[in-house]
Amino acid sequence: MSLAEAGRQSEALHAFDRAIAARPHWVSALRNRATLRASLGEVARALADCDAAIAVAPALGAPNDSETRGVLEVRAAIYRQLSRPLDALADYTDALDHAPGNTAKADLLVQRASVLVELARYDQATEDCFAALESDARNAEAYRGLAWLLSAHPEADQRDTQLARESATRARRLLGKTVETLEAEAVALAATGEVREAQRKQREAIRLAEARGSAAEQHLRLAAYEAGQPWLLPSATASNEVVRALHTEE
Repeated sequence: MSLAEAGRQSEALHAFDRAIAARPHWVSALRNRATLRASLGEVARALADCDAAIAVAPALGAPNDSETRGVLEVRAAIYRQLSRPLDALADYTDALDHAPGNTAKADLLVQRASVLVELARYDQATEDCFAALESDARNAEAYRGLAWLLSAHPEADQRDTQLARESATRARRLLGKTVETLEAEAVALAATGEVREAQRKQREAIRLAEARGSAAEQHLRLAAYEAGQPWLLPSATASNEVVRALHTEE
């Protein structure tokens, strides 16, 4: 177990500092320090570590580019923390273009799909989830993503509530009962008009969410189901206005 995994983040950070001081071009050390810094809320420093790692890492497409792809994944996650989804999207796409195996490709596709959802590019997100399942038919997060996208797409002709329910069930079977799988089942049930069952699933999700912290978002969805309404994702227009505002602030 590493120092960071043992909860000794300060010691781990000092260890990375010493290692990088001795070997400034050590890509994996820079990437790992970036991950640790991001977890500690030091996102600006984390991003700087990623940029430094990319600058000295092998070019994408080179035989030893696995470290480069790893850094791109970490940097994409940091961009999301900084509310920079377009930058995250670019990094996930670059990593995907050179992903070597089916499992790695499926995981990247699911991560990119989640960014596409943030950008309200729901059709592209759906395509990525289907593509992820072509690479790895047991990717639970891809099933969970489809449950949401096919239930809650703001355009009715893009929904497939039956497939959404099947996807939610598959996600739950693969992952067990979690906040996320229960919510996927609830949103799919509400989309088919089974609001009582959706309420039951959502209340179960809320109990689990409250046990680990806050359940504010889950309560919002429960209120919709109690009103007999399905939950819909925001329209592309509303999402794009948010993205434009965030980039204006930068």
